[in-house]
Amino acid sequence: MSFRSLLRHGMMVLLLLVVSSPVYAGGIGLYFKDGRASDVDWDGDYNSHDSDSRYREFGFTADSNLATDKMFNYRLELGRSYLEIDNFNNSIYDAELDGMAMTHTFGFGGLIAPSVRFWFGPELRVALLEGELDGGIGRDFDLFGWGVGGAAGLNMNLPGKLTLAVKGGFVMMRYLGDGPNWDGGAWQNSDYDVDEDLAYISVSMYFRTLGRK
Repeated sequence: MSFRSLLRHGMMVLLLLVVSSPVYAGGIGLYFKDGRASDVDWDGDYNSHDSDSRYREFGFTADSNLATDKMFNYRLELGRSYLEIDNFNNSIYDAELDGMAMTHTFGFGGLIAPSVRFWFGPELRVALLEGELDGGIGRDFDLFGWGVGGAAGLNMNLPGKLTLAVKGGFVMMRYLGDGPNWDGGAWQNSDYDVDEDLAYISVSMYFRTLGRK
């Protein structure tokens, strides 16, 4: 799956949500996500190692039910993802990766106040990441990842048609691809199998296509 294919499929789902969301008081907007992954296990051809990563993401989002007491909502997030790794492979070099990520969240909940909706449920995430080691090593990363987890969120429906939403989640990710691996004497290109536990919090601002009934 390429960046272009991931973007195209994500935009198609966004369009379908926009068309159908008036029935459910849904909306579209922007989001920012910040998170961390600890003890990320990089299993390479020459050696295996752990790392800590900082994760950031921002982009477009759509939600099918922001403001009603109906039980179900579906949320899509499609954005640019950034991953920063300190002392990659226990070296003096840091790594910076970026790419596209798409998250599908299936929420169940309801109104806990006239203008506040709480929900929680499972989510699925896919990502394509590319990058390189700092310091001119000349070795690149190329990874495809997928994961499952859970999230909980709070929608605060403001006057007019705006909704401020906060979400927290935990996703168990697995990445496959290639990147630099230290063989004991030099950096070599290596296949990687990476396991990551990602915890994050995100903030979104939506424009509702239909006010709460």
